[in-house]
Amino acid sequence: MMTRTELQQLLPHRDAALWLDGIDGHDANSIRGYCQPDCVQHLHVAQTGWLFEAAAQLCAVHGALYANDETIMSAHIGKLSAMQVHHPLNTSGAILLLQASLLGGGSASALYTFTVQQQENLLLDGQLLVVLHHA
Repeated sequence: MMTRTELQQLLPHRDAALWLDGIDGHDANSIRGYCQPDCVQHLHVAQTGWLFEAAAQLCAVHGALYANDETIMSAHIGKLSAMQVHHPLNTSGAILLLQASLLGGGSASALYTFTVQQQENLLLDGQLLVVLHHA
């Protein structure tokens, strides 16, 4: 389990820019987390597609946790692909559950598949290439 406070030690995101509220499980190949459904509200749009940012933050946390003792200075989205929106986001609904699985990568980048779910509804899925910058 990781809290929002612990996530702030791994990511440069602060305040409304940090969409993740916690991590409830991870191993070398996958990570699970959660966030509030109103995380997109500061964008002034409540479109489901924007939730890829929460998934990208989840992938960045995974990269930081399994960086083999290398300090990661930043992580950026190299490519977003195969993204599909399945259901609309309910910003006043239940918490969002996020999951990412590592498909492959090295010290400079990692490719993940991701899902964002709200209760039984799959909202969004796709692939993210995350580029990692080490100290």
